Amino acid sequence: MEKRTLQELNLLDDFLFGKMVTYPEIGERFCKRLLGIIKALPQRGRFYHSMLDQECLKSGQGYEALKRVVVIFMMPYDPFDHDRMVYTVKNHCVELPDMPYDDGAKTLFLYTKGREGNPSKELQELLRYMEETTKANACNQMLRDIHKMVTKIKQDSGVTLEYMKIFEREKMLYEDGKEDGIKEGREDGIKEGRLEKLVSQVFKKLRKNCDVCEIANMLEEDEHVIQRICDAARKYTPDYDEEKCAELLEHIYHNANESERFVQRVR
Repeated sequence: MEKRTLQELNLLDDFLFGKMVTYPEIGERFCKRLLGIIKALPQRGRFYHSMLDQECLKSGQGYEALKRVVVIFMMPYDPFDHDRMVYTVKNHCVELPDMPYDDGAKTLFLYTKGREGNPSKELQELLRYMEETTKANACNQMLRDIHKMVTKIKQDSGVTLEYMKIFEREKMLYEDGKEDGIKEGREDGIKEGRLEKLVSQVFKKLRKNCDVCEIANMLEEDEHVIQRICDAARKYTPDYDEEKCAELLEHIYHNANESERFVQRVR
């Protein structure tokens, strides 16, 4: 995993943005500055509408008490491939798309590199700053105020320690997952090798006209496992050509839902 210091984070990074909106004495001011740049645009959409509405609506209240909730997505990639900086998504009547319909449910997608449309200069400067949170990109008074807040948070030793702990925990989970994947792959390889050897042995016994019970006893294997192999091998009678082992294995591994349980039973 590539490690970035707290100082290298931009406001599009979840950790820094989360700290900005929750940091005492800064969170509310930051949100006001942020929305101060965006609020000139029409009301924007909602994300997880039912969950948010449930939070807004107390027991016993009527639906008219639902508040308007603005949810904004800022992203360095184009979600709809139309090269627009602003996408506004809202509900409408399918039969009469021009009919006014406002249920307060809108979603705003802001693409930092979009060129189409006519976004305000302030919004363009904000998105550039969000993607590259540097002093040089704090090119207006509103962004300079925000940059002071960002600097204060990045210099907070408690925030730095929390970020380091989160990074180390994610790194540990990443390493554990990678090791588990290697281990699982190794175990799968061993199972496949055992199964391939077992199929070859069963073919040899079948050429000697041994029945399932005899083969299971001679190979000291589960009779159910041997039965499955013998059933699959019937198409290769009477020669039981071992060169067909790969084809048989492919059949066993892809035969409905019992394949995994079958492989697990191979010792």
